[in-house]
Amino acid sequence: MHVIRRHPQAVRFLALTSLAVLSTGCGRVGGDPYQPALNTPLQLEAGRTIGQTFDPAGPVSGIDVTVATFAETPDPDGILRLVLREVGDDTVRATADVAGADLEDGTWVGADLGTPVTIDGVALMELTWEGTTPLALWADTTLEGTAGIVNDPYAPGQLVLDGRPVDGDLAFRVTGPAGFGPAVEQVAEVARSTAARLRDEPLFTVLWGLAAVGSAVLAVTGLRRRT
Repeated sequence: MHVIRRHPQAVRFLALTSLAVLSTGCGRVGGDPYQPALNTPLQLEAGRTIGQTFDPAGPVSGIDVTVATFAETPDPDGILRLVLREVGDDTVRATADVAGADLEDGTWVGADLGTPVTIDGVALMELTWEGTTPLALWADTTLEGTAGIVNDPYAPGQLVLDGRPVDGDLAFRVTGPAGFGPAVEQVAEVARSTAARLRDEPLFTVLWGLAAVGSAVLAVTGLRRRT
């Protein structure tokens, strides 16, 4: 109790931080698609297209992918191009170019679409590479020699090679627009996701509730000690 008596502000800060972490841990902020798993680099050879379908939760302002340069310096004049469409519609909704000079082996690369795009159905992103050095996109795919194990970490979407759906998913992130309005929507999405998780997971609900109550008690106790 000496810590609470001497540092009530620190206790309240830790309590609020714990509550925030517990809440956001129940769902991704904004509900944006995010698939971080990877085990295979898919090479973007000349004329090849690598794509991924996904179900956007709202307007899309950018898409991140993970690249592999095979320890070589990427062609600075090369262009990694991303095209965004809606599945079943050949109309290009947005494009984004990333210069080869901005690529780095094993890192996330952001393709900024500029104006946020709203896709009513399932979205399809397709990427191509025009450059003199090899470039690949990391994905999580079913490995050869594995029996009965199919990698599908992102169930709402599908990896697409040269227009043909295959098992697996790209490692990718989808970002939405910034600002006060989207921030409010993201907080609401966190609340909805948290409520759904608490409803579906009774044991998790009990543990989460105990942790939340404990944090609140520490915060109130610290305030009373100070006053």
